[in-house]
Amino acid sequence: MKRYRFVVIALILVCAACAVQATTATAAMVVSANIASSCSISASSMAFGPYDPIVTNPTGVPLNQTATLTLYCTTGANATITIDEGQHPASGSAPATPLRTMADPGTDKMNYNLYKDSGHATVWGNTAPTGVAYVGTGATTTMTVYGQIPGGQTGLDPDPYTDLITVTITF
Repeated sequence: MKRYRFVVIALILVCAACAVQATTATAAMVVSANIASSCSISASSMAFGPYDPIVTNPTGVPLNQTATLTLYCTTGANATITIDEGQHPASGSAPATPLRTMADPGTDKMNYNLYKDSGHATVWGNTAPTGVAYVGTGATTTMTVYGQIPGGQTGLDPDPYTDLITVTITF
């Protein structure tokens, strides 16, 4: 029986030595990601409503309206928002100096323009210098577009007038 005890103790010591001899190795693993600059934009419609060039909107009394742009850009994304000349630009219109018009179903065109400011002093154009600079915040932001139809545009048929413009965000 002593012999068996000796064999059991010897086996325990050998197994303990085996456990001590086990080794491990480690390695560092780099984990990375890049956040790309990204933006999205949407625009509400701009509905001026009724325009009366004789009584309500004679010469010198424009019809004003606004629309809202909704922007979402990653934090720190540098962007420029531009607005094109529309489907019916007037003669002499250019991306930096747009002369916008709305058209009726016939051949009549009504002058209007879009502005960066509520005082209607700075036309919103379709070039980087005439657009609006924006830096992303990582949250939804809104921006106002100010529209104006000059008063006193007589001689136009009493029809609906429309234009389709493209708002672009470049980042």
